[in-house]
Amino acid sequence: MLYSFIEHFLGYNYMGPHNSGTCLIILRVGVVMSEYGILSIIPPLLAIFLAFKTRDVILSLFTSLIVGAVIAARGNLYIALVNFWQKYIFAQLTSAWSAELIILMTIIGGFVAILEASGGIEAMTKKLSTVIGSRVKLQLMAWFGGICLFFSDSANCLILGPVFRSVADRLQVSREKLAYIVDSTASPVCMLVPITSWGVLIGGFIEAAMKENGLAIDAFSAYTSTLPYQFYTVLAVCMVPLVILSKKEFGPMIAFERAALQGNAKNETRDSLVNEIDKKQSYASVAIIPFTVLIIVMVVMFISFGFPNMTSAQFRISLASAYFLATLACIFMVVVKRIMNLTRAIESVIGGCKSMMPVLIMLVAAFGLGSICSEMNTAHYLADITLPFIPTTMLAAVIFVISVGISFATGSANGTQAIIIPLAIPLAIAAKAPLIIVISAAVTGGLFGDHCSPISDTSILSSMGCACDPVDHARTQLPYAMVAAGAAFITFIVAGFIHNPVILMPLSILLGIVGYGITVKFYGQNITETIKNSAEEV
Repeated sequence: MLYSFIEHFLGYNYMGPHNSGTCLIILRVGVVMSEYGILSIIPPLLAIFLAFKTRDVILSLFTSLIVGAVIAARGNLYIALVNFWQKYIFAQLTSAWSAELIILMTIIGGFVAILEASGGIEAMTKKLSTVIGSRVKLQLMAWFGGICLFFSDSANCLILGPVFRSVADRLQVSREKLAYIVDSTASPVCMLVPITSWGVLIGGFIEAAMKENGLAIDAFSAYTSTLPYQFYTVLAVCMVPLVILSKKEFGPMIAFERAALQGNAKNETRDSLVNEIDKKQSYASVAIIPFTVLIIVMVVMFISFGFPNMTSAQFRISLASAYFLATLACIFMVVVKRIMNLTRAIESVIGGCKSMMPVLIMLVAAFGLGSICSEMNTAHYLADITLPFIPTTMLAAVIFVISVGISFATGSANGTQAIIIPLAIPLAIAAKAPLIIVISAAVTGGLFGDHCSPISDTSILSSMGCACDPVDHARTQLPYAMVAAGAAFITFIVAGFIHNPVILMPLSILLGIVGYGITVKFYGQNITETIKNSAEEV
């Protein structure tokens, strides 16, 4: 029993008594089991622990990177040092995907900076404030805007945050609450639209795994078949208006909402020229025209590349072109309106590009950590020690939990899905479990980490767009995500016996509403009423 435990759960192979009379334990090397065994989960878990403990994401990521490099090098510090730079830093910077994303985000940083420095956002939000006259209307409009920006999770985070942040400050909605709304309409919304890059990629995972098991299905059909069973994905989106309309918060969000309503929010102000400009000189058109250019160029580029049949590179080219031309349009507007001269406008753009450096460092470190997890087969190890011991009726529910855990530990939805889907499909076939439901559990469970892990790039982008601390964003969002995940888990248990999506999807939504209601009954607060009652008592 002891040796079986060592083999299955520690990832080692017991080789029997050695000549010297001692026991020799060596690392198992295989297709599925990680050769690093339990050591493979140390880097991601360390990153998550340090992120919550130190509240410094960069420190947490780089510490876990160093520890991971040492583990991967089997304790050889020289090899670890070489690999740290060569494989986990330089390789991430030089890959086409990473380089494109870094350049794109740098351009976006310049656009956001000149837009803020122009005062156009503030002028526009003053006009919006006449329409958005309440905290509830603001939050609902941000949620609806996120649904409209279904084509890109990163664009969602980096557009909605800057647009609604000033209005949120004015109406005393915490930036952490805004970040929760933005993040919940980023990846989750993209996953519900099969023509996005998310749908295409995940459909490809499913198609390839199906073919490996002798089942023919195209990527689009494969992915759309999972949509009626993506319970967590739907709940992540639908819980937002429930939270907004109930006006009740729970968990760490209470403190941030109370601080915002009392005017004590510690909002960071961007170190830019915006403070030097007389806001009376600003015009809403300075923001409206660049945003119009942004949308028009984006749409034209999408059409020219044959949307929705676009490659990821073409998608980033479209975004980069749109943001670049929108930046030029904003520079033109501030110069023509005499808000600032050309030199100051260019300085503002450059300053915005520089301000992106901490975020870019975090992203590179997150990519490096993902590379280490891939090299050490972290996801394979976690899956291998759990999947063989699952009852048929619980297969979908347990795969959902495993996907949730792996994605939260690695901060990657697609990485988790790429590993779990090929493992789950043959298990479902062998166990004669409902195949599409099992696949859906792997897909939607993988979203959890991308949605709320502190080392997820989407979490980092959401907090950056809303100008709040990444760890605070993760802490405040996680309790709401856990309610949705709990409701989805129960639904997947029921799905082991009932396979009809017409019953299961409404059931999951009902469970989400009941779960949220029970939680706020015992732990929730209506912050507005609480503050009002306190004032009346005084």
